[in-house]
Amino acid sequence: MKKIKTQDLKKLNIFLSGKCNLRCKHCFLGNSIYRRSSLSLKQVENVLRFFRKRDYSSVEFSGGEPTLSPILFQSISLARALKYEEIGISTNGTNPAVINQLDPKQVTRFTFSLDGATEKTNDFIRGQGHFTTCVKSIKKSVKSGFTTHVIFTANKINFHEFEKAARELDHIGVDRLSVNYTSFTGNAKKHPELILSPQEWLEINEKAKKIKGLKHIALRYPIRFSKEKARKQDILRKYPCLLQHPNRVYVFSNGAIYYCCLLTDEQNLNSGFVTEKGVVMKHSGNERSLLKTMPRALCPAQELSNRKVGPPSLPDGIKPICIYHRIVVFQGKSHPSN
Repeated sequence: MKKIKTQDLKKLNIFLSGKCNLRCKHCFLGNSIYRRSSLSLKQVENVLRFFRKRDYSSVEFSGGEPTLSPILFQSISLARALKYEEIGISTNGTNPAVINQLDPKQVTRFTFSLDGATEKTNDFIRGQGHFTTCVKSIKKSVKSGFTTHVIFTANKINFHEFEKAARELDHIGVDRLSVNYTSFTGNAKKHPELILSPQEWLEINEKAKKIKGLKHIALRYPIRFSKEKARKQDILRKYPCLLQHPNRVYVFSNGAIYYCCLLTDEQNLNSGFVTEKGVVMKHSGNERSLLKTMPRALCPAQELSNRKVGPPSLPDGIKPICIYHRIVVFQGKSHPSN
């Protein structure tokens, strides 16, 4: 398949099933209703057709763990038949055999989750044995010719290993390392001690900009906090809520459709639903009206909404930014990216 710059495409994220063989300490799904549900092949077909007609040309199959879904390969075939330009699988890497069952003509990209540069750190977060198997899968993906991405969800336990992870993954030949911010949702509510302070997050950003000598890998991370000397209202206008630019769609295993992945804890704030019969959207085609369904006060990123529901607190001079706004750093050069 032709390799496309992901940031240029409207992207559909389909969570095939809530079933997962890991119980990561920061998982944003936690023990929610999504864990007990799965999409049918007909639902997948309906949602693929619906959004393809609306110029969505990138799709990522996720979970739970998508390789545990019995309809993964059929879903990939449907996406290919509908001419999605980019097809990805986001996996925890515990099933390397799946890589042997596919080739780059069928799937554009594998994205793996790895949360440490060492077995001790990663397996404390994700579970015993994950590190060894996931690294094996990453190497297999690179060797097989797939575009290979890795997600590193930063927290207080692992953020000091970020540079080491970047260098080791660069040596393997990984194309991109995305550093995610641990949000106060799902399992992270039970482990608030994992959540980085704004200062620590800004420290990671500075480290990413200063890493030298990477030969292959691009680094990508949400801006998340700003030290700009401007009013909070002006910062929010400069970096608006994802719902003002809804070119990402998240379809969860119970059929609920969201335009922001953090809204899963607010089940009444879904933007639509997919069933065996089709897709029904609440906003009746006017995507900007989504903002009316999610008042600022309900934003799960509590620093944006001023909800006092958990860490982090914001020191003077630091302002919050929606997770949508990201930076890609490659060989010392950076540019905004979705």
